[in-house]
Amino acid sequence: MPDLLNFAQYNSVFTSQGGIPVTFTPQDGSDAQTIQAIVMPPALAEELMGGLGTAVLRLWVDFQSLSPLPQEGDQFTVGGRTYVLGKPEAEPESTGGAILKLRSM
Repeated sequence: MPDLLNFAQYNSVFTSQGGIPVTFTPQDGSDAQTIQAIVMPPALAEELMGGLGTAVLRLWVDFQSLSPLPQEGDQFTVGGRTYVLGKPEAEPESTGGAILKLRSM
C-alpha cells in the first residue's frame, strides 16, 4: 500500500499529467535536457515591454529527479522564450519538489 503522506512518490504523475516540456540548460557545462514542469501563476504579474510575454515565470519541478540540481543562473526555455533562474526554493524533502523563479533574459 502506498504511503499517502509521501507526496514525492506522485511527482512524476503530477508533471506528466499537468506539466509541459521545458529545456533546462545548466551552466555547469553539462548538456541541455528536456524536463517536465508545471507553470504556476506568478506572485506578481509582470509583462515584457510591448506586452510580448511574461517577464517573470514560476515553474514547479520534481527537484529530486533533476541532475544536476538547478542553480542560480541556469537557463530554462519555455515556449521559445529563455528565462534565467534566481535562487531555487526547494520544498521539504517529503514533497521532493521546488519552485523555480525565472526572469526573462
